[in-house]
This record gives sequence, structure tokens and C-alpha cells, in this order.
Amino acid sequence: MKKRVGIIPLVVLLYLLIWYVGMLRQYLCWKIELYRLSDSWDVYVDEDGFNYSVALPYFAMYEGGNLALTYVDLAQEAEEFKYPDCTLIIWMKPFYGGINEMGVIIVEDNLSREIYLDSRYKTRYEDDQEYLDRHQQEVNVLLDKANAKWNLQIP
Repeated sequence: MKKRVGIIPLVVLLYLLIWYVGMLRQYLCWKIELYRLSDSWDVYVDEDGFNYSVALPYFAMYEGGNLALTYVDLAQEAEEFKYPDCTLIIWMKPFYGGINEMGVIIVEDNLSREIYLDSRYKTRYEDDQEYLDRHQQEVNVLLDKANAKWNLQIP
């Protein structure tokens, strides 16, 4: 019985070590980079007004972490916005990195639409394609910015 009690903490420690190496480490590196650039753990705003943020994965879980990039035009008085409110969210694969899943949230006329993208950066669901097509230029800007900041090798 005493040997089992000694093994359980080792198994838990091993699991946490694997979780750190496989999941947390990649997000933590990006989080530290944001802090280095902006002295904030929450968000980095670049010279063009794009907001970069990193959400750490849930403790000891292989989900919950993501990279987010958004542009919000705060000049509500302006007649024409430079971009609609648009957010790109990227979930990474554990261990070897790479993009696991991507989505965009586009706000238009005070309504938001959440759209998942497939590996070719087209909508996962056919009903969303027309909506994405109307905002493809803005989404491409976000993809380019994310690729430049996080070196994600987005084609």
C-alpha cells in the first residue's frame, strides 16, 4: 500500500511535466513576449491599433489556450470605419505546435458572427461563406498580422 501512495504523486508530477512541455510552454513564451513589448500580461497594441493577446490553457488540461488578434475601431463618431470589428482566434496543437483550429468573430451592424475556418481558410459551414467573403480583406489582414507576430507559417 505504501508503494502505491508513493507512485501516485510521481504519476501526477509526470502528467504535469508532460502538460507543461506539451501545452503550456508554447503559450507561456508568447505571453512573456507580449509582456516584454508592452509591460502588460493582458494585451499588446501595435502601432496600427491591432490588439494581440494570449490566453493560457486551463491548468493541467489540453484545451482553453488561444492566440487572439483583433482590431476595434474606437472612433464611433467616424462615418466610415477602417475595418469592421473583427477578431481572429487561433488554437494551437499540443507538443509540436502548429495550428489546430482557427476562427473569426466579425461584428457587423451590432451583430456578431462566429465562423470556424478549415485548413484552407474557408468556412467550415457553407452558410457562413458568404458572410466571410464580404470580410475577406479584413480577415486576410488579421492572418498576415498573426503570421508576422507569432511566426505561425500561415500560407
